[in-house]
Amino acid sequence: MVSRLPAARPRRGKARIGADLAAAARLIAEHGLSKSSCAKSARTAKPRRGSRSARRPEHGALHPLGAVFLAALAAERPRRAATDPATAGAFAEKAWARCDAALRFLADHLVPGGEGCAVERIHGWVSRPRVGRREVLVALQEAAQSASPPTRVPIGYVTLNPRRHRLDHWDVILVASSGGKDSQAMLDEVVRQVDEASVPRSRIVVLHNDLDTTDSGESIEWPGTEELAREQADHYGLRFVTLRRELGGLWQQLLDRGRWPSADARWCTSDQKTSQAMRFVTALVRELRDAGLTGRPVRVLYCLGLRAQESTGRAGKPMLAVDRTASNSLRTVVRWHPIHDWSEQQVWKRIARSGVRYHWAYDAGMERLSCSLCVLSTHKDLVLAARLRRELTVEYADAEQRINHRFQASRSIASVLAEADALNAELGPVTWRPGDALRRHLGEEAALAYLALAT
Repeated sequence: MVSRLPAARPRRGKARIGADLAAAARLIAEHGLSKSSCAKSARTAKPRRGSRSARRPEHGALHPLGAVFLAALAAERPRRAATDPATAGAFAEKAWARCDAALRFLADHLVPGGEGCAVERIHGWVSRPRVGRREVLVALQEAAQSASPPTRVPIGYVTLNPRRHRLDHWDVILVASSGGKDSQAMLDEVVRQVDEASVPRSRIVVLHNDLDTTDSGESIEWPGTEELAREQADHYGLRFVTLRRELGGLWQQLLDRGRWPSADARWCTSDQKTSQAMRFVTALVRELRDAGLTGRPVRVLYCLGLRAQESTGRAGKPMLAVDRTASNSLRTVVRWHPIHDWSEQQVWKRIARSGVRYHWAYDAGMERLSCSLCVLSTHKDLVLAARLRRELTVEYADAEQRINHRFQASRSIASVLAEADALNAELGPVTWRPGDALRRHLGEEAALAYLALAT
């Protein structure tokens, strides 16, 4: 497609889009398209009834390149600076067709591999003499007209084509491991595909986020989680790294904030996990630069064990997508959800076939493995967790009273503790056998086969 770019006569002033990149941030800000406003969906806003912001379009779905294109269009059609994002949104809605056409083409065709990823190719085009932003936009529009348009991508992502990505393209493959069943199955799948592509396993790094302890020393995570995640990485001979928040773990952050996390405010994930992973990516990029990788952004594939079956929010995420908030001129970060379309039964079948040890909390009856007492847990899992970890639950109940904020909107952790104590008094402590999780999901025969393989 580069060869089809029309030959353009040199233009005075800002002759190339490459020279406009620095000015793009100013233009975006002037038109209300700040980094924060681009990152948020209009659906999360709560405007007054009848206000202009109620009609705000979802221009937050723009990739940084899309924002640059939009800023370039704004520069071609000078208008009064808009400080109100809703006003800027009206302009964004008119310009969306051109930006969307370009992004649709990028998302569906310019995938990692071959001559480089979409971001790198764009940088190559815009740095060519005699090619300005108008020429790039025209070329992208023409190419997009013949492309079958995919559905609009979720906020913050540009979807890539999973069938076209190549694992040998990436400089480093980061695998986030919580020690849970989905992380475990995902790690096995990543290793399988890496081996199949003849990519060295040395490019894989397994990351585990340790959430620290309470004041009394009780682990926020299930006991043995970090050790299990390390054991699973060691099984494949992979580098393993444990990450911790420098300003304190989840317990300290909870007391500092005076509020529990929630589905609408998941700072437990953003601060304790995602932010720490991106700090590590920065260190890895520096490490690769020192090793001699220069002349292009470091290519990072960030693997997460999210599955569509878990929630509608996760179902809406693409399997493979550029993470625009984590990418910059030094690195291109792409999120990959290798088991996004897997069912829970497929996950357990993969674990059974691998023979790698899974977490004992599943045998005890837990359906999901995150924090032992997670604000997003079901009532059943919360009560079971409180029965298994009474000391931690007591400390959580004390914290709930201290900060005067209910653990969940519909229930307090104190009520969960009372229910757990009543069940323990009536039924006795929770008991289980190794392999019980597989018995529930796959049957006795599968459990016995796994136990023989694991032994």
